[in-house]
Amino acid sequence: VLVGDLLKAMLIVSANDATLALARHTAGSVEAFVGEMNAEARRLGMSDTAFQNPVGFDDPGHFSTAADLSLLVAEFLRYPELVKIVGTEKEMIYSVDRRHRHELLTTNRLMIEYPEVEGLKTGYTEEAKGNLIILVDEPNHPGFEYFSILLGSDNREAETKSIMTWVQNHFQ
Repeated sequence: VLVGDLLKAMLIVSANDATLALARHTAGSVEAFVGEMNAEARRLGMSDTAFQNPVGFDDPGHFSTAADLSLLVAEFLRYPELVKIVGTEKEMIYSVDRRHRHELLTTNRLMIEYPEVEGLKTGYTEEAKGNLIILVDEPNHPGFEYFSILLGSDNREAETKSIMTWVQNHFQ
């Protein structure tokens, strides 16, 4: 599978196998990649973040905060090609020999339901619960975008929708 397609699998469907393959390809090993992740977090000023793995698996030493993740999102938004990928609802990727195909369907249910949601990232583990970062092009204020970060939720979509509704009703 091409590197670009692994990136799509990682960002559209949170494919852990694609993420691990990219980590090994990029840095030579998962451990080296995690070191690079932590160095980048420090560079971005993410002082309350430490990574132990590239996929977000539960680990006592793996943590972050919404404030730190906002720094990461701000950096991510500087790359339009990545923003385009996370805004993709459905994509078909193929093995290099074209014998195998993989349909990628977004895990971001709000993006499917609400056209103003332009994507970003979902996550879930047993310990961290549901997490959802969304990018919204506010329909009541054309050209105004915001992102929302929700961590530790038992119902990430409903809680994020409440945030969206509050913004729509209260932002001037």
